[in-house]
Amino acid sequence: MSIENITSSTQFDNILNTPDQLIVIKWTADWCGPCKMIEPYYQKLSQQYPNVIFLHVDVDEQNFLAATYKIQAMPTFSFYLNKKLLFQFPGADINKLTQAVQKYAVDPIPNPMQCKTKGNEFFQKGDYQQAIKLFTRGIELDPNNHILYSNRSATFLKLNKLIESEQDAKKVISIKKEWDKGYHRLGTSLYLQGLYKEAEETFTKGLKESPNSKMLQENLKELEEFQKKHFDKEKSEEAKKKGNEFFNDGNFEKALEFYTEAIKMDPENPILFSNRAAAYTKLSLFDYGLRDCNKSIQIDPKFVKSYTRKGTILNLKGEKEEAKGMFEFVLKLDPENGFAKNQLEKLN
Repeated sequence: MSIENITSSTQFDNILNTPDQLIVIKWTADWCGPCKMIEPYYQKLSQQYPNVIFLHVDVDEQNFLAATYKIQAMPTFSFYLNKKLLFQFPGADINKLTQAVQKYAVDPIPNPMQCKTKGNEFFQKGDYQQAIKLFTRGIELDPNNHILYSNRSATFLKLNKLIESEQDAKKVISIKKEWDKGYHRLGTSLYLQGLYKEAEETFTKGLKESPNSKMLQENLKELEEFQKKHFDKEKSEEAKKKGNEFFNDGNFEKALEFYTEAIKMDPENPILFSNRAAAYTKLSLFDYGLRDCNKSIQIDPKFVKSYTRKGTILNLKGEKEEAKGMFEFVLKLDPENGFAKNQLEKLN
């Protein structure tokens, strides 16, 4: 598709009012060197995405439009759908432009539920990345659609993105508290993280909201059977060692994966939760790290390393007084703990 040059405000408004059509605007000027540099790539994108409307707006010729839309830097790229600004950035960043077009230029879909239908089709085909893209677009159009969050939660599970799945499942429950599938999604993501007690509590809570849910009843039964089959301390130790290797190599995501596998097979081992907390910390997932520290402490209140790791996370979150209190508590358990002494000196 050729790029349309805007010559009037009326023409611009008419195009912007085009329903269910992604519109990409390049705000440009003849004197702008970066505008000229990125133009061949902009032309190429317009050919690659024929279902997208690409526009040129010369800010000198259309200074009223530029002022109205508060355009200051050249070039600036704006992305609109149904008169709503989806994304905008200044500068001739080829990668950012390409990624933005790829993100928003899904086949034109007029409403969130069609995003759901298309996303489900990709899910069934095993194309989970494309399914997530569609469910995400649907959520952008309808942020309170519990079904879209539920579907995206299930898709994240397929990609072993357990944290993202958990977050979406919690959103489902916050939107539609009585819907059993939200508890199913959340409980599943929790037990796949080795958080069996929390998963059981989630399924049980769901049954209070939806007492006749066969799905949640089955979830509780499967959880009990899963725990019986998968407890294996020897294999858990092997997974922990692999996790440690990845952690020491700086591959914290892989370390997280193996620590989680270890926890599934030995869920009463405080060291495993403490190790996973360290991996979460390295990935700046502080709330999940705190949860694992608390879990480790719950299992073994005398395991000092969980307290030092908890203090570290609190400090990183900016909760200085809480961190200080945690390190002081460590010294009560272990008066010669050098790490706690060092951290207290820094905090005082």
